[in-house]
Amino acid sequence: MDLLLHILRYWRSILFLIFILGMVGWLGTSLLQPEWEAVAVIKPGFVLGEQVEAASEVVDRVRGPEFLYLVMAQTGAKDKSVVARHLRDMKVVVIGDDAVRISVRDYSPEGARLLAEKVIQQLQRRHAEIIQARVAEFRDAIGRYRKQIDAQTMPPVSPGALSGHTGDRSAIQMASSYNMLSELEAKTLPPKTVATTISQQASAWPTPVWPNKLLFCVLFCTIGAMFGFARALASFKA
Repeated sequence: MDLLLHILRYWRSILFLIFILGMVGWLGTSLLQPEWEAVAVIKPGFVLGEQVEAASEVVDRVRGPEFLYLVMAQTGAKDKSVVARHLRDMKVVVIGDDAVRISVRDYSPEGARLLAEKVIQQLQRRHAEIIQARVAEFRDAIGRYRKQIDAQTMPPVSPGALSGHTGDRSAIQMASSYNMLSELEAKTLPPKTVATTISQQASAWPTPVWPNKLLFCVLFCTIGAMFGFARALASFKA
């Protein structure tokens, strides 16, 4: 009880320290360079009925040093170190089952938006290369398979052969091969192959995400309260 009464005698000094340090925290944020954050959401495309890359693989790719270097080279910024830091601090997370959210910061809302768009463009470019390579490889395989079928000496296909009642059995096999070939070729047509799409266009928050003035104010007010109580306790022990 005596300690509580003693602390209450110092309530003015405690409130004074809370106010002063709170103002220091609030005004001190004006000395820090503000940063804006742009957010975008993408969905990996499909090739031959399968995803180009799983969402988790996209996260690993975007965080890779080679990918970040390619993005940084496309920005055309004079100070590459600043861009490199913002790209290293970029947040890339999987949302849902197949979507990826990308959050990038910069010293202006327009800069943050443009940087996020550069990341997306580089990812779309890389996915387009993967799709093109896989489709080309698939069509080459189909071409080789077609040549193998055409090279076979088979009699003309008759309705009876297709029904399985009359005709040469080899004609049935050849017709079956062409049917299977047509089904495989259909895999390269839409909607089996879809480019990587943007679910949410890159956009920046209207206010800076750093520094957080309220957070700094609360932090410094807490420090002021701690100093005030420590001063009161020290005088009580004395």
